[in-house]
Amino acid sequence: MASSTTGGSGFGATIVGVTTTPTANIRSITVAGITRSLLDTTVHGTASGWQTFVVPGIQDSGEVTLECVYEETTFTKFETAVSAATEQWTITLSAAGGSSTFIFTGGVTSVSQNTPYDDIMTYDVTIKITGAIAYTGT
Repeated sequence: MASSTTGGSGFGATIVGVTTTPTANIRSITVAGITRSLLDTTVHGTASGWQTFVVPGIQDSGEVTLECVYEETTFTKFETAVSAATEQWTITLSAAGGSSTFIFTGGVTSVSQNTPYDDIMTYDVTIKITGAIAYTGT
């Protein structure tokens, strides 16, 4: 799920939901990545002495985590989204030579505030992705 451009800065990346439009103060966007479940088929009589697995093909698109600088209006939007239905989200990455987008359906599952004594206040938002991620790059 890398950008169509190589390396570069993530500066200017955005994430927008259909109903939740957090446009301010996002410091980082992390897409946790796709995983696949494995079924353990090992039995006491497995001759090799090694565990064996079946790959059933069930995939999990993971989560998106946002780190944001605290600002009450946007924080409140995310808090409200925790009790809302899933919605479509679009992450847009812009870089010299093109842009990439990740489009997915997901729901906000947690919002947590960080208040250090010697740094700016921030908060983290977790969005659980349901289904596949559509990726486009130019």
